[in-house]
Amino acid sequence: ITLRAQFPNPEGQLLPGMYVRAQVGQGTQQQALLVPQSAVDRSAKGEAQAWLVDKEGKARLRIFRTARAVGNQWLVLDGMSAGEQVVVAGAQGLADGMPVRVKPVAAPAGKD
Repeated sequence: ITLRAQFPNPEGQLLPGMYVRAQVGQGTQQQALLVPQSAVDRSAKGEAQAWLVDKEGKARLRIFRTARAVGNQWLVLDGMSAGEQVVVAGAQGLADGMPVRVKPVAAPAGKD
């Protein structure tokens, strides 16, 4: 994508031929659902999948759709709901229906 921007330069700090770096927002989604990339694998078909913990405390493999990466997380389009618990560590030995023990993950520093 090529963008052109016009903005005031009253002090003449930018001269012809100089470049600037800019960050352009792509939009805002108010009710976005994000899943850590470390929790997501791909199936043989290339579908996003992750282990979730159901209401009975058992592991379930879930296939879902992602839109794009947002930092170190995937933006989920569908296949997951807010409040579901995603396995972010220790998924190597899981099998469908296996009982799991949930340990809360601490929020990253500086995040509420």
